[in-house]
Amino acid sequence: MISDNGESLAGYYYHAYHERVTLRHLFHKRRIDALVRLIPVPGHIMDAGCGSGVLLRMLADKGCKVTGVDLDSTRVAWCKKLVPTADLYCGDIKSIQLSGNYDTIVCSEVIEHSSAEDRQAVIKNLVCHLRPGGFLVVTVPSSFYLYVVEPFWRIIRDRKYGEGVHDDDERHEAVSVEELRCALAHEGCEVVKVGQTCWGMVRWCVARKR
Repeated sequence: MISDNGESLAGYYYHAYHERVTLRHLFHKRRIDALVRLIPVPGHIMDAGCGSGVLLRMLADKGCKVTGVDLDSTRVAWCKKLVPTADLYCGDIKSIQLSGNYDTIVCSEVIEHSSAEDRQAVIKNLVCHLRPGGFLVVTVPSSFYLYVVEPFWRIIRDRKYGEGVHDDDERHEAVSVEELRCALAHEGCEVVKVGQTCWGMVRWCVARKR
């Protein structure tokens, strides 16, 4: 394990996944473990919005070649320490251009922070980075989480872990599976699997590029 000086946004999800049993540990460990099971391994995989790099580390340990992209340079620096073998980039997944054709791209708990117009642009750009036959795995918080659970969790979270270390306050919109289906179909992808985890708080969608 690595550590930083106190809680920070860069290491938040890493600490959540590895700490002893707490509410955030139970949620994020279940969420990330469910996500890993959706990804064919080994392969060349991009984590679009890689955050604290937990998924990158787990996939690298499974023999995958991994690439991480995040808008926050402090997270990218954190991930470089956690996963030295990863290719890491600081940039906007809506517009970043990389040279790889990936077997699988994961976009987990990211697009709900964008407007509907930007969500389509994100999916379009990610699909462009997939090889034909490759998979795009998207997860989003459910309406139940956003409108019932999160208001209470924000109060608990800010008191326990401090204010200003989270990235969901500026925009956090509900994204339905039907919206994902339409957006993916528009970019030439077929949805092959949908489901949920974390007691209905997270919805996921797996699509294959034609």
